[in-house]
Amino acid sequence: MEDPRDIYELTANMGARRLRACVLGIVPGDVVESAVDQCERTLTAKADTSPEAMKKMVDAFGTFGL
Repeated sequence: MEDPRDIYELTANMGARRLRACVLGIVPGDVVESAVDQCERTLTAKADTSPEAMKKMVDAFGTFGL
């Protein structure tokens, strides 16, 4: 590899993998499994995107000043 961008991307990729491995080594397995389960449920959920639902969400977040 000679291209600086390729070298940078390879180094960043390897660093991210090692960081992820460290985090997964610290976080208990049941917490990881629970997080993965929640991610899968979120990906398969159907969200109500009607104008009424959007207004309700905007109003709800408005109470927090957002």
